[in-house]
Amino acid sequence: MKTLAILLAASTTLAAPYPSNQNSPLNFYVALQSTGILSISFDPAQDVNTSLSITGYTTNAGYHPDWLTSHNDKIYSISRTNYPGTTSGSGGLFALEEQSTPSLGTNNLTLLNSVSSHGLGGIHCDVSPDGTLLSAANIDGSSVAVYPLSPAGIIGDASHVFKHNLTQPGPGTNESQIQANPHQAIFDPSGNFLVVPDRGSDRVYIYSVNSHNNIIQTLNLTLPPGTGPRHATFRQVNATRSWMYLVSELDNTVRVYTLDHEDQSPNHSSKRTSWFQPPPASTPTPILTPHQTISTLNHTDNTTRTPPKPRSRV
Repeated sequence: MKTLAILLAASTTLAAPYPSNQNSPLNFYVALQSTGILSISFDPAQDVNTSLSITGYTTNAGYHPDWLTSHNDKIYSISRTNYPGTTSGSGGLFALEEQSTPSLGTNNLTLLNSVSSHGLGGIHCDVSPDGTLLSAANIDGSSVAVYPLSPAGIIGDASHVFKHNLTQPGPGTNESQIQANPHQAIFDPSGNFLVVPDRGSDRVYIYSVNSHNNIIQTLNLTLPPGTGPRHATFRQVNATRSWMYLVSELDNTVRVYTLDHEDQSPNHSSKRTSWFQPPPASTPTPILTPHQTISTLNHTDNTTRTPPKPRSRV
């Protein structure tokens, strides 16, 4: 049975998986803040009422697990707070592995090790394409951390901890821009850069990844006040160029950038702002299909709305 780690928070809607054999059952995982990591089976041969079933859950991924990612047979998750105990305000990072003979019920993922996320509000983690680095974003702690990964997938001590600062509050409502809020720390397809959308400061920070112990900030994209950049994803065009799709929470836009990174020096240009939806919708996560031809959006707000016409086509 194939396995897929779905990158979802507790309040998001499940994205449809894409099994290679349309009739093969597929396992995937969901980070449910109130419970832990759910193991879910999807059987496309069943009807809509019976195709999804919970086969187990893991409670050893900290307090309020918020995000999942995977590399090879390892699964990594980040928790919001209370690591390593209730007196701590830091989040935690957890390396997990599927059991060779998984059984139904609790803790069907084996915990390999865990470390501090170095900040309150652990909200996102990502593995570099070569599997040697793990990143973490802490939205309430205004920090980003990077960790080496061993060949066995063990998380090492943080090699870098970056603190983001906000000189003055932004115009975002509901205290959404009163401090720096790094909402994601994602590696680009080349693995040469770490991209951090910061909702609070209306910036996207880009770090050059030269090695696990040599990561420096080289660029930041400054967006209009009240934009609230939240998540990015990439489509690799060739060895030196990628397209970056940037979703912003506060103005509900998707911006498309070209990233050229010859000689380890990123150059960027904005292609267009491709889509708008009026507030108060929340638009947190861009998703590319496996064919990388269509980008879709995964909302945390489950209110049903009629989509607007796009301003331009991508």
